[in-house]
Amino acid sequence: MKKGREAMSQWKVKVYKRSFLFIFLCVFLVACGKNVDEGALGAETKASSTLLSYELSRASYSEHEIEIYYPQIENMGDSHKQNQLNELIKREALAIIDQYDPEPLGDSDIQISEDSLELDYKIMLKNDYILSIQYLGWTYTKGAAHPSNLFFTTNIDIVNEKLVRLSDLVIIDENFLKKLKEAQYIPFDPDLNLEELGVLDEYPLSDDQLIRYFKNPDTSDIYNDTKSYITEDALGISLPFPRALGDHAEYELKFTDIIENIRQENELWEHLLKKE
Repeated sequence: MKKGREAMSQWKVKVYKRSFLFIFLCVFLVACGKNVDEGALGAETKASSTLLSYELSRASYSEHEIEIYYPQIENMGDSHKQNQLNELIKREALAIIDQYDPEPLGDSDIQISEDSLELDYKIMLKNDYILSIQYLGWTYTKGAAHPSNLFFTTNIDIVNEKLVRLSDLVIIDENFLKKLKEAQYIPFDPDLNLEELGVLDEYPLSDDQLIRYFKNPDTSDIYNDTKSYITEDALGISLPFPRALGDHAEYELKFTDIIENIRQENELWEHLLKKE
């Protein structure tokens, strides 16, 4: 009987040892598999990011009294994507020309008039996912008393090769308009700071004005339209303003101030709100 109990005890020890070894091997294999998956995923992500990395060069269009500077993408790993994005940038930069009184120039699709126009650009945000371009300049129409200041933007989703409109990023409602009234004013010209001149208090943003401005933001209409741009931590808004006050005024809303209004389904926010 005693020998039987000893044999049973020895059998249990062997079973426990085998069970422990089996469990250990399972855990080890799962961990190895996880590391392999994470390593592969990390390599894939790194490779994808490398393909989207790029540099910018300066291009220009110059014809008669029109001169426009705009960026072009170079040294991107995906040449097809690079070409598609460059065509999109160029098309948006030169679209302003079509808003003048048409006077065909030979066989060209671009129409010009006797107006003068100069535009230059500033990069507001550049990363592997978003390119935000701000255009500033002026135009003079023959017979006008003064030139007009111009402002428009182009925001591009690099991955999907498409334009990003304000309505793609945020929900424009009463809460958003309220936040805009509290936004930081950003002078586009150091010699024309409307805040220091006390002019902004004389021209407060009314609800009716804002509702009208935001009916169709980020269209190609450079004169009567609201424009938007993106920085590392803020959403910029450009509103039409009286000509005597510069024709336009810019405000910036911190991302942290408009969390309730962001469109969370838009994947671009994953990169805009990413903490380093």
